[in-house]
Amino acid sequence: MIKGEKTTYKIKKLLKFVMRKQIIIAGLLLGLFIQIISAYDSISVDNNIPETNGCDKNIMPDDLYDDFTDAINTVLESGVMDDVDKQIKNKTNTNKKVPIEIYLVDEEEFKEEYSNDVDDIYPEKSKTDLEKEAVNIFENNTGYTYTTDTVKNGVQVVKIKFFCKDDLRTSTIDNTESSGYKLYDLIIHELVHAKLYSIMILNGTKPFEDHDDKFYKEIERLKEKLIGEIKKKEEDSRRTSQEQTSIDIDKLVNAYNNNSDVSPWIVKTMLNNERINIFITKENGTSNSIPETISFNLETRKGQIIEYSEGPGSKPTMNLYISEENFKNLMNSQNPGSTFISLYSNGDIIIKEISLMTKIKFGIGKLLMRFFT
Repeated sequence: MIKGEKTTYKIKKLLKFVMRKQIIIAGLLLGLFIQIISAYDSISVDNNIPETNGCDKNIMPDDLYDDFTDAINTVLESGVMDDVDKQIKNKTNTNKKVPIEIYLVDEEEFKEEYSNDVDDIYPEKSKTDLEKEAVNIFENNTGYTYTTDTVKNGVQVVKIKFFCKDDLRTSTIDNTESSGYKLYDLIIHELVHAKLYSIMILNGTKPFEDHDDKFYKEIERLKEKLIGEIKKKEEDSRRTSQEQTSIDIDKLVNAYNNNSDVSPWIVKTMLNNERINIFITKENGTSNSIPETISFNLETRKGQIIEYSEGPGSKPTMNLYISEENFKNLMNSQNPGSTFISLYSNGDIIIKEISLMTKIKFGIGKLLMRFFT
C-alpha cells in the first residue's frame, strides 16, 4: 500500500469510528428522549389531533381550531397530567402503562371507528347496532372516552374522542374565566373518565364512580390546579415583560436626551414641554384574547426628558400609542428622530392631543412635516 492509500485508509477508519460513536450517542439521546416523553408511571398519552384544521370550517374556523389545539396542549403539558398519573399509580399495583389516545373526529369517522373499537367487547351487538350507538353518543356529547378492544403491550387502549360539532366551537369560544373555562372543563372531564378506566384496566380500586358528586368535584379540583398554573405563568410573563420594558424606558430616555441636539427640530418642537402618556401594545396572546398594554409617562422640558415613571400619568397633555414592534424599531434606530417622524407619518404612532396648546402645536407640526420631510 503506497503512502497516499495508507492516508486514505486511515481517514476512512477514522470516519467509521466517528460514525459508530455518533450512532451510539444518537441512541443514547433517543433513549433519553423516550424516557422524557414517557415520564408517566401509569399512562402513555398519544395526542393524535392534527395541527391543521380537520373539521368543517363552517363548524370550526381555523382561528378557533388553533385555540382548541392550544387548550389541548396546555392541559397535556400541565401538572394535571402528573396528578392523574399519580392517582392511577396510587390505586394500582403494576408497572404496566395504559395507552391513552386522543382524537378529533366528525360523526362519520366516529361511527366507523367506534364500531371497530368495541365490536369484540360487545360481540352480541351487530355493526349496525354499534353505529347507531355511536350516532347517539355523538349527538348527545361533545367528547367521549371509552375502553377499546385494542391491546398494546398487553394493556387495553383507552381512547378520548372530541367531536367536530357546534358545541365544541361554543366551548372553545367560552373558554374564558367569565364563562367558567368551558373547554378546559370538557378536556379535564374526559381525562377523569380516562383515569377511572385506566384504574379499572390495571385492576385497581376506583376512588369514585362515573358522574357521581366526587367525579365532578375532581373535575373542579383539577381545573383549579390548571388555572392556577396558567395564571402563575401569565403573571411571571407579565413581570418579565415589565422588567424588560423598564429597561427599554431607560433606553428611550437616554436616546432622547442624548440626541436632543441633533434630532429633527420638528420632533423637538412637537414633543417639547409636554406630559406624555405612552401606551405600548404587546403582540402576544391568542386570537380571542385582549392584547396586553404596558404604559409609562414622561415629562419633557427644554428638549430633555426630566421625569418618567411606569403607568399613565394623571394630567397628560397627550397620549401616544405604539406597538411593541415599532417601539423596538424606534429604540434600535441609529436616527430615532427621523424614525419617529416616519412612524408618525405612516400612522404607526398615534398621538391624541389633550391640551389646547398641544392640539395647536401638532396642527402646525403636521403641516410643516409635509414641506420639510
